Amino acid sequence: MLAFLQSSQLFSRHYLQVFSFNKRAIKLYEKMGFIHEGSQRQALYRMGKWHDIIMMSILENEYI
Repeated sequence: MLAFLQSSQLFSRHYLQVFSFNKRAIKLYEKMGFIHEGSQRQALYRMGKWHDIIMMSILENEYI
């Protein structure tokens, strides 16, 4: 995925949003070099609980 983004050279910053309960995805994005930028607290009510949305990004010079 990052190889495609890097080769496109359209953007110098790529970002994503992931739900806080999706721990496997968060670990994968961190392994790919994405940095936690912030969160939207209690943004999703799911199965009787509130969950945050985690915002992550990576800059062109941070690609692995």
